[in-house]
Amino acid sequence: MQNVLLIIGLTGGTVDTQQSVLLQLSELFRAKGVVFRLPDHCAGPARLDLLKRNFHPAKIRAGRLALGNLQTDEEITWLRDFGGYLWHVAGGPSAHRIIGTDQMVTPHDTDQGAYTTAENAYSESLLHYREQAQRRLRL
Repeated sequence: MQNVLLIIGLTGGTVDTQQSVLLQLSELFRAKGVVFRLPDHCAGPARLDLLKRNFHPAKIRAGRLALGNLQTDEEITWLRDFGGYLWHVAGGPSAHRIIGTDQMVTPHDTDQGAYTTAENAYSESLLHYREQAQRRLRL
């Protein structure tokens, strides 16, 4: 069986709101995941290179991966090419178009309008991920 990995990428928000969501994901993952925030000082093609070199799904054995501070269309495309889920974080605009499996997430403990909590978004993404994994296994 091939290694399947739940990947969640964060875009939008502020440094603080993204950091809060990443911390919540770390707690939800327990010891079953890797959480990493792309550094601000890394720019341009170097950011995509960092993703490709260090976070290719075949290299991650933990089963869960959360990546914060995704900024470019190329980074989002990379995430989606591997079946990853993009979360748009409250607190700042996301320049990326929202598609079907994307979540709008707030770092706060309660749902706020169109935004949901990290825990609820994680549950939704995990449910969708499991359904997709079952389909892949049947093929």
